[in-house]
Amino acid sequence: MRHFRAIPPSEQRGGPVTAEAARRHSEWRACLLMGLLTAASASAASPLTWLWSNPLPSGNNLYDLATTNALTVVVGDRGQVYTSVNDELWVPRELATAKAARAVTFLGSRTLVTGEAGLAAYADTAALQESALTPLTVVDLGTSDWLEAVATGNSRAVAVGDNGAVYTTPDGIAWTRRPQSFSTWLRGVAFGIGLFVAVGDAGFLATSPDGVAWQRRSTGTTVDLNRVAWLGDRFIVVGNSGRILTSNNGTTWSAITGSGATGDLFCVAGTGTMYIVGGANELRMRRSTGWSDQLGLPGTFFPAPRWTYYSACFDGASFLVGGPSGMLVSGFYTNLVGTVWTSISDSLRPWLWDATRLPTGSYVAVGDYGSILTSDHGTRWELELPPPTATNAVLLGVAANDQRIVAVGTAGTVLTSTNGVVWNAVTPAPTTADLQGIATWAGGFVATGGAGTVLTSPDGLNWTPRPPAGSRFLSGVAAHTSGLVAVGDRGTLLTSSDAVTWTALTSGTTNWLSRVRNLRGTLVVVGENGALLTSADGQTWVPRATGVTDWLNDVAWFDGRFYAVGTRGTVISSADLVTWEPEPGITQKSLYALVAAEKQMVAAGIEGIILRAQRGDLVIPQYEHANGTNRFRLTTKPGRRVRLDRSSDLSEFSNLAEIQSLDNTGEIAHQSATNQPPSREFYRAAILP
Repeated sequence: MRHFRAIPPSEQRGGPVTAEAARRHSEWRACLLMGLLTAASASAASPLTWLWSNPLPSGNNLYDLATTNALTVVVGDRGQVYTSVNDELWVPRELATAKAARAVTFLGSRTLVTGEAGLAAYADTAALQESALTPLTVVDLGTSDWLEAVATGNSRAVAVGDNGAVYTTPDGIAWTRRPQSFSTWLRGVAFGIGLFVAVGDAGFLATSPDGVAWQRRSTGTTVDLNRVAWLGDRFIVVGNSGRILTSNNGTTWSAITGSGATGDLFCVAGTGTMYIVGGANELRMRRSTGWSDQLGLPGTFFPAPRWTYYSACFDGASFLVGGPSGMLVSGFYTNLVGTVWTSISDSLRPWLWDATRLPTGSYVAVGDYGSILTSDHGTRWELELPPPTATNAVLLGVAANDQRIVAVGTAGTVLTSTNGVVWNAVTPAPTTADLQGIATWAGGFVATGGAGTVLTSPDGLNWTPRPPAGSRFLSGVAAHTSGLVAVGDRGTLLTSSDAVTWTALTSGTTNWLSRVRNLRGTLVVVGENGALLTSADGQTWVPRATGVTDWLNDVAWFDGRFYAVGTRGTVISSADLVTWEPEPGITQKSLYALVAAEKQMVAAGIEGIILRAQRGDLVIPQYEHANGTNRFRLTTKPGRRVRLDRSSDLSEFSNLAEIQSLDNTGEIAHQSATNQPPSREFYRAAILP
């Protein structure tokens, strides 16, 4: 069953202006100017900058890895390319495309990337090591062929893909398609002992000395072959159903048995004396003593996570494997305990169905298996402990007022908290129906769910069942000046002034209306097949064309525009709720929740995805002065170097600090002492080359 929610209107308001805030106005107004200066070129029509908060360093599927001279490159969905010189800080690289990057290799002094629909890109490898600003240059190959794999040898690179596509290049810039007699989908290519070896569907394997003329070889199998690698003294091919082949000459191939692998295999890396194969819940190592499972069998001291692995590389000392939702795991072998596997980050990956911003400015996100994540700034997230009775519940909605946070979910689950850390279950549950819609209303809360369920509470603790509002699932509810609006399955659209008597309105659609929001005095509904409706009073509704057919799951207002997010990473925006435009994003994973603040939006979705969107590459979302110290919090892309300047009169600026984003979230914290601060001080910041 699909579930959705609505965010209450109270979350659209800023906090009260306290006397302390007014007193400090002369101190923090300088920070406001700094924000204006750094964002001067980022008008409301400028695209958003998206940053990862979870999983880290990225939540995209990672399809290939390559390493050379201490530089590691990973490639994945939506043209996302990350580089690292230490496997800790991962720097995002600009690829200016939504196409998936599927393969990476090194040719001479260049790094090459290939992928979806003829994607090809290159950059100077040394420049990628030295500067976080170095982009990759995209080459237009003028083809719809997906280039699934790429390898280098004999002073050239060879890329292979669907429909028997084979391309060669001497430099990564000029590519030539090499017509072949076969049209098999090619999935992998490698080079060794003077030969390119390509593998693909239905046991296909062919060899070529130059990437131009290919000769098919017998493999003795009809299963799909997914990857081939040269390990220094032999080729290893892996495929579906645990199939592994080997050859020391590229001509004669034989099967390797005894690995214990039965799942589809997608990657292989290592040397002839020690290598790994990985795939769907598979990661196995081959040494002279035989095969060993690396996914946590008894006796495995430091296992790799049980996961699917698409890609692997070996730098001579350690392995690095990657897979769906940004999973990156490194491993090295020791004689004492075997292979020690360590995740690059301890990221959480539960599906997240809803999120809200608290009156304090912090965030709460909820999801599968009673998952509750909290964050002070939306940057770093912590997993909180739900009550034991909620560990198997799916939390589908969350809302908060000044006194309490309420999360609702399957089988009538209602959880409450006053601080987001300690949670208690409402017992007995006020209903057995699934609950998803939750909003603040009349000083308390209202919740909706399956079979028209409606509940109200003055405090989040004591709940009163109201007469069912129809028989359909109500996945969203919101308050407005005249009462309530609830939306749900098959275009259900209801209004009520008291949560007791509901009036059905004509929505003009049978699409599931998933959520309703009160945004700047206008009610906005989003749902299935790109459905979007608006209303000024809750009675008269106008359908709006969004230009998308993906399911829209949430909508918010941020920095002068309305934004909606949905399945497959869909992001659209509008200045007036009438004309909607597609927005570039950094993931194709589905997004279910969207929460806006003054300086950023936070989006959450499947596999633990939490993204932050900000206007411009550099933003200063927080500044405070206390006890003679200025404290700044800046956000930019990981690896960026930033200069912070100050001035007392705007006529002349002096350098305050040069700092770098050394965290995969892109957050920078800086503080500087000012023992005798002037009556006013202005700051500006810029990204350094």
